[in-house]
Amino acid sequence: MEIKNIKNKLRDLYNQACKEDVSIYIVGGFIRDLMMGYDLSKKIDIDFTLNTNIASFTKKVSDKFKADYIILNRDFNTIRIIIRDFDFDYQMDFTEFKGKTIQEDLYKRDFTVNAVAIELGKFLNAKSKKDLRKYLIYPTNTLKHFCNKKIVSVNSNSLIDDSLRMLRAFSIGAHLTFEIEKNTLREINENKMAIHKISFERIRDEIFRLLSTDNSYKYILKMAETGLFDEIFPELKNGKNIEQGPYHKFDVYYHSLECIKQFESILGKIYQDDYLRVRLKKILEDYISGYRSQKALLKLALLYHDVGKPNVRFIEDGKIKFWGHEKVSQDITEEMAKRYRLSNAEMKSLKNMVYNHMRPGHLVEQKESTKKARYRFFKDAGLNTPLVILLSIADKYATAGELITKQSMRDHEKFLIKLLKEYFHIQERIEPEKLIDGNDIMKILDIKPSPMVGKIIEEVELLQMQNKIKNKKQAIAFIEKYKI
Repeated sequence: MEIKNIKNKLRDLYNQACKEDVSIYIVGGFIRDLMMGYDLSKKIDIDFTLNTNIASFTKKVSDKFKADYIILNRDFNTIRIIIRDFDFDYQMDFTEFKGKTIQEDLYKRDFTVNAVAIELGKFLNAKSKKDLRKYLIYPTNTLKHFCNKKIVSVNSNSLIDDSLRMLRAFSIGAHLTFEIEKNTLREINENKMAIHKISFERIRDEIFRLLSTDNSYKYILKMAETGLFDEIFPELKNGKNIEQGPYHKFDVYYHSLECIKQFESILGKIYQDDYLRVRLKKILEDYISGYRSQKALLKLALLYHDVGKPNVRFIEDGKIKFWGHEKVSQDITEEMAKRYRLSNAEMKSLKNMVYNHMRPGHLVEQKESTKKARYRFFKDAGLNTPLVILLSIADKYATAGELITKQSMRDHEKFLIKLLKEYFHIQERIEPEKLIDGNDIMKILDIKPSPMVGKIIEEVELLQMQNKIKNKKQAIAFIEKYKI
């Protein structure tokens, strides 16, 4: 998205502000990212602050643009307007001044790197970054912290004023690849329990911002050190000090964190294959709900894929086993997804990934896996197949125990990369046209409802995927073989 197109859209907003005699400023991340040369093509997310009651002004703006109007946070008097322009959305959040002036407002914000503003009219008239720089308003230390690449609280009350800022320190740090200053980390540790005052929706959105970055592992680990991570994902704490045997280097808790590290590491290597990069990027960068990406959802699955292991752990013949942990993990994951108000589509996808995460490994162990077994996995994992395969590769590399060789890890990856390509080659047939249903089968075989009907439907679908059944006539011929 070119900046001139953004300005064209914002000019109508500015004209409305002039008409209402409203002083309006762009503040925070949009200006920061623009000045740093970050990509603004995926979505436009702009924060505004103004010197008047926002309810009346934003309602008029919403009506003028025929936009979605959302009361985002009543405590902080925040209104969100989403303008849908063909396939592109402009997300705009409006707040009133926190203080009498814009300068006072900036000193009450979260971090110095976000405490930057520009009057909307001056933004529209700026011809270059040099012009923008000339009009920027910011506290004394902002430029210093930018140069030092530090996330620093604006003032001693910043984290207390809005406890979500503790989590935001890590998502902004990951976005900018900035270090979080030690005193800020100490403040987060001391105030971590206050995160429970924040709505689940706000926490969810910030977590997804963090997980959507390419280097979230470092910041997740740092968050875990402060204790904030365990307050947000309490189910994962049960995995601490749960040993997994000689194939694993880490306990269940740190294995899950290591999976994030390995995923972020292997993805760059996989992207060297042009064929896979094009297809995987389209999947991982796609949104299921709102601006929550599939890549972030996959990372959430990586964190939760083994969460049920402490519940089922037992020792047999001196070996540690976790039989059935996939189903227990799926159930715990569902509870977490409900808590954070994930959409039904997100919950279904997340549960599918967690439940099926062992399946690719089983295919690897078979060495000469049958086409039928592979296609059955494709069918069960459905559109999540590429995500489950990536999860399995990261999971394998995150074991790293004394009985795991580097060669076995590479062999695991090699097999699954081949499997991934096989999936993409046939994906147009993963959801085949429905040729027959249960009523057809019962009529052809003159039988009553039974498990056999479902079994035959599954067999027909698998043969369709293998291109061995192409039409209803062939499906009927196959079914007739079951006649006694």
